[in-house]
Amino acid sequence: MTAKRHLRIDSHVVIQLGAELISDSEQALLELVKNAYDGDATKCVIDLEPEWDPDEDDVWHGHLEEWKKQHKRATVGRIVVKDNGTGIDDPSVENGWLFISASLKRNAGEAKVPTLKRGRIPVGDKGLGRLATMRLGEVLLLRTMVEPESQARLISFAWSAFSEGSALELVDVKSSVGAKLKGRAHGTNVEILGLLEPDYWIRESNINGVITKLSSLISPFESVRDFQVTIRSGEQEHDLQAISSEALNFSSSKFEFSYQGTKLKLKAYIAKSLFRGGSGQANRQVFDELLADKNLREVTNYFKSHTRVAARNFTDLHKEPGGWLFSLEEEIDWNDIPRDPKLPGAVDPGPFHGEIYNFLFNDHTKEQLVGANVPLGLLQGMTTIGMFRDGFRVRMNDDWLELAKGVTSGGFFQLRPRNVIGYFSISNKDNRRLVEKSDREGFVDNESWRGFMTLANRTRKFSNDSLEAVRTAYDEYKNQKRNQSSIAAGKVNVGESNDLLSEQQEKAQSSLRNLIIRNDGLSERVAETKRRVSDLRASSNGQAKLTTIVEGLDEIEKELDGVRGTVELVEAATRDGFAAAGGIATAHEQLEERNLRLLDAAAVGLSARALVHEINTHLLQLNRGLAAITRANNSEPNDRVTKALGLISGVVRELRKSISAIDPLVAGSRSLKDVIDVYQTIEQFSAQRQNRIGDAQVTFEISGSSGIKIWFSKSRFIQILENLLQNSLYWIVEQDKEIGSGGRIIKVEVDDVGFTWSDGAKGILPAVENTLFDPYVTEKPDSKGQGLGLFIVNSFLQAERCSISLLLERNRFQRRYVFKINMSGAVKR
Repeated sequence: MTAKRHLRIDSHVVIQLGAELISDSEQALLELVKNAYDGDATKCVIDLEPEWDPDEDDVWHGHLEEWKKQHKRATVGRIVVKDNGTGIDDPSVENGWLFISASLKRNAGEAKVPTLKRGRIPVGDKGLGRLATMRLGEVLLLRTMVEPESQARLISFAWSAFSEGSALELVDVKSSVGAKLKGRAHGTNVEILGLLEPDYWIRESNINGVITKLSSLISPFESVRDFQVTIRSGEQEHDLQAISSEALNFSSSKFEFSYQGTKLKLKAYIAKSLFRGGSGQANRQVFDELLADKNLREVTNYFKSHTRVAARNFTDLHKEPGGWLFSLEEEIDWNDIPRDPKLPGAVDPGPFHGEIYNFLFNDHTKEQLVGANVPLGLLQGMTTIGMFRDGFRVRMNDDWLELAKGVTSGGFFQLRPRNVIGYFSISNKDNRRLVEKSDREGFVDNESWRGFMTLANRTRKFSNDSLEAVRTAYDEYKNQKRNQSSIAAGKVNVGESNDLLSEQQEKAQSSLRNLIIRNDGLSERVAETKRRVSDLRASSNGQAKLTTIVEGLDEIEKELDGVRGTVELVEAATRDGFAAAGGIATAHEQLEERNLRLLDAAAVGLSARALVHEINTHLLQLNRGLAAITRANNSEPNDRVTKALGLISGVVRELRKSISAIDPLVAGSRSLKDVIDVYQTIEQFSAQRQNRIGDAQVTFEISGSSGIKIWFSKSRFIQILENLLQNSLYWIVEQDKEIGSGGRIIKVEVDDVGFTWSDGAKGILPAVENTLFDPYVTEKPDSKGQGLGLFIVNSFLQAERCSISLLLERNRFQRRYVFKINMSGAVKR
């Protein structure tokens, strides 16, 4: 009888696994630091010794001497990560440290086991931390002891032994005992012998870079409790850098957030410096005059009463310590946050907290940072929003919160990726279902992660909405004051201003010409790269050409950096030019923002127009095809064919109904007015959309007077009703669990001047009830709305001396919910 077969593993798989899991040297060191934390250490020292050589009696002396000759190295070099933790006993070495991918820090599928001494929830759990060291050197040596041992146990092996064709269990592992750890009764040293890049660890600039990178990997905002990390190089010791409160004090706004027990609490702090804007003498004069200390009471009162700010729990802070002008707050329940269809199945991820600091790196801020001896490079080098679990960074895409997307979609006063420093803080205790990927680069896309992103996106929305609100309010205040008095901006000599504007415009034009030339060059090089790729596909020695292509792409990347610099120059020149033109800047900024967003809306409109034409053509072809099949079926009847024809005909009819709703909105029909019976038209409208209303299990009720007639564009009236219906259906479905079956209703009551519209959803959130009809105000996720629907409704009505308003009446959720559409300006007399 043959022996039982079993799987075997080539030892080289371990090398491949380690190369994929750890992205760079700093991440490799961080994994060892995490192990020290999980070992209940209070101190961890990283010793960099690039000129180290082993003693002749060292067990690895012969191997490393041969390795040194083979790699043409003057010295072997080593890195030692020391800690004063509890150490690793012999069974744990055998069943954990030497067992690849095994971890003693977790129970199968359950919560992590807290450490015995300090009750820490381990930050590592993959059992792969030691694989990180293969990025650093040739030999891995573990030196560890627990109380009350008098000797340290030594375990070591060489990574070069993990060669192809050699079984994993045949890799030579050296085991012995040695002298007690110096200065410690217990603890662990992890030593990497034979550095792969010894020159890297000698240069002071590189060591400073390692310190900076490790500083960003271990939270620079909140110290890891009872745990200190030091890097020692030569005779110098370096503590990891933290971002000082002094540096953060130069932020123009700060956003605090915490999630606990289904409540997301958000708070925005706004500083005077947020309104300083760009450079330019005129701009500085306006800022200094309007926000002088003597005027702060008037300014804060204006903000407090502004419709964009009033409902955001405004608090005046200009006389309070801390240097903030005022704050805004919002609290929203998990169930009140609309679900994004891009994040299906999102569930509560558990509590977390964090902060985002928003900087304006303008000339004034840079001067202040220099004066306060805060390194500008350090601060700008940390511009990102980090994810930290128990104080240790989880590596993410630099813009995982998609701040750049908000800017490019038209948001003018929003958070920008290169201007923010912040963090989200989670823990293993509270967020164990947020699971890191094995390569430590982000999180597994599960339901808890989608829940976290739902809350994170809401945090981003609050931050951006707050900035938009206060900057808009300030611009209106500035324009109001400019019209009332001859403040500094009004006294600027027009001739001088025009000269400066011309100068700045010339700078912009010159830079743009240069940009165009460089773009042409880049286009040619991109075309060349494409040709090379095509050749690569066809050739047998494609790999040899790959290096050339990569080098070409590197050069293009450098050129793009140059183009980016040119764009920044254009931006600066344009900004200065508008500052010189005084109030034109504000108007231009707001107009540019609105135009960019309205272009998106126009694109949707054009698409709808094309859709109507295309679908009508297809419907005509479908009808011809159905007629032909029907004739053929009549000559030789088939029950299954007859049934299928009936189904297809029904779908075609429904498509025609849907298209008929869009058709009146295309160009050429919007300006046509007709006499409209309001009650009858709403009744017909609801009947035509009964499939949608029924699918949502909603009841549509219409009541009241049936005699009111208006002189109005029917297409626009239909669009008004469509926007109201879309909003109602969305929120009824979104809030289904909370409103119950009794809330699945839409009520329309027609009277002698118009009609009211209400539904059984939870109503309008207080934060937006005063700004609901402004453009781009919405509580829906980005994928479901841009906040233009009610703005368009309001615009259509105002054009005919009609109006829409939100009545003060409140529902069972204590929210306003009834819309009054006053058509008196269009009533047919």
